[in-house]
Formats: sequence, C-alpha cells, structure tokens
Amino acid sequence: MPFAADIGGTSIRVSMVDTRYDHYTLTEPIRFLTDPARGFNSAMDELAAGLKDLAIQNDIPLSSENIGVASAGPISMYDGTYDFSPNLPGWQGHSVSRALEEILGVAVYTAHDGAMGVLAESKYGQHPDTANLIYVTVSTGIGAGIIANGEIVAGRQSGAGEVGHMIVMPGRGSCNNGCDGCLEGVSSGTAIARRARALMENTQDGMLSNTPGPVTAADVVAAARAGDSLAISVIEDALEGLANGLSGLLAIFDPDVIVLGGGVIDGLGHWWDELLERTQHKALPRYKHVLPVSKTILGGDAPLIGAAVFASQQKEVYQA
Repeated sequence: MPFAADIGGTSIRVSMVDTRYDHYTLTEPIRFLTDPARGFNSAMDELAAGLKDLAIQNDIPLSSENIGVASAGPISMYDGTYDFSPNLPGWQGHSVSRALEEILGVAVYTAHDGAMGVLAESKYGQHPDTANLIYVTVSTGIGAGIIANGEIVAGRQSGAGEVGHMIVMPGRGSCNNGCDGCLEGVSSGTAIARRARALMENTQDGMLSNTPGPVTAADVVAAARAGDSLAISVIEDALEGLANGLSGLLAIFDPDVIVLGGGVIDGLGHWWDELLERTQHKALPRYKHVLPVSKTILGGDAPLIGAAVFASQQKEVYQA
C-alpha cells in the first residue's frame, strides 16, 4: 500500500493508496498549502512530516513501502528535479526525490502530475488498458500525460506532456514562463483569474467588483454562471483556448480518448457541452461524429492514484 503525494501550485496532499486489485482504495488525504514562496526546503520538510504522520495514523512503517510523488512540472521522471517551475517559482534545480530520500531514508519516485494522472486513468479510469490515451489536467497550470501504443511518452529529457505551453491564442495572455497565448496562459485557473482582474481595471461594474480580496477563478466561474458579462467573456476565452488545444492534440496523436481532469474542468462543468461543441468544430473531419474527449471519473485524485501505481511499479522492478 504505497505512500503517495501530489504537489500542486496551490496545495499539497499526501495519502496511502492500495493499488493491488482491480479497484483502488485511498485513505483520507492530509492537505496543506504549497506556498512556493516559503522555499523548496520548507515545503519538503512539511511534506515529509505529513508522510510520517500518515504512517503513524495507519500503523504502517514508512520503510515498508516506496513513495510516489506527482508534481506540477516541468519535472524529470528520472530523478525528480525541476527543470523550470513557472507555478513553483524558486524551485528550479531542486530534486523532490533526493530531498525526501535524505529526510525519510526510503525510495521516492517522482514524475509530472500529468504522467501520474494518465497512469491512474489507464488502470482505474473509464478506459483501462487503452493503448493510446491522453490525460490533461487543468488546474493552477495545465499539463498532460501521454500513452502511445501502450507506452508512456517521456521524451528525451522526460519533458513530454507540457501541453500547457502550446500556443493557442496569441495576445490573450501568457503563463508564468512568459509564453504569449499559450494554453496555460489562457485556460488555467491562474489565467482565468488574471484575465478577469486585468479587465476589471477598466470598469467598476459587474459582480466581480464586489469580491472581497483578489478575484479567483472560482469567483469568475460563479459570476459567469450568474450572467456577469465580463466573467462570461473570460470563460469563453478559456473554452476557446481549450478547444484549440484539444483539437490540436487529436490531430497530432490520434488517441483513443483524451481524458480531462483538474479543478478548472470541475468548475467549467456548466459549459462542458459547449467545450465539446467548440472542439468538434475545430477538429479534423474524422471527429465530426464521435469526439473522443471525456471527463475523468477519478476526480482530483488521479495524480495521487497514479503516483501510487508508479511507486508500486518501481518496487516490482527492483524486487524482480
């Protein structure tokens, strides 16, 4: 029953996941804020403490199991080192695996949360054992995991899956890495909130002007559902960016299915049919009748589950 962690741009969760059977069981996750500004070492200390608490709560020694970690990327699947970290500023060059192994004294295996998500989908999602599967997580940032012909696509530097940096709408916003018009800069939770705040500088009208504190993506979604014109325009941009990105992925990979997950996808549930219609309109003719795009049934737990699957696979390799 491996230990698993999920490091996002907003929060970190730790849990234990039983992946021995055709179904999984997940302990109630321990959650705390990521707060990247406090520094990598401080975050790793709290993550290690959370894993220790989890082991005590479940009366299972940490030394008995591998640890799998899913993280917002880009991050190396080989040693858990951040290449650059637009949503975890200041963490570039640090290795999650190395840091946790030094603190805990057990093997730690780290990969991009998109890659972990696609592992979870391939085992426990609606499309198990699918040979060509893409999982896209849309949250604080946007990333993907890709299985092609039954194999995880890692890339030369294990950097495959950074679909958030595909250019989809030039001039409509940029990500924290400065990519103008990229998918993450248009359709992520960060982008939705940022775009709304920028538009609000030119008007004091609308529901969002009464929001206490900085406007969040959740605020924008709520205002759009209530009919606020500014919020609706931001959501329409996000949908258009996603449709552009998804139609591109369909053209490039010809997958059996693309599965979408993450907090933003949950928030955009009201516009799900519109997203599919926009994507189908932009996609190649072969997708005009059947569009292979669906929402995850694993909720926000896909990266955690995938991290546990990944850790179990590594244990099997080294015990063989």
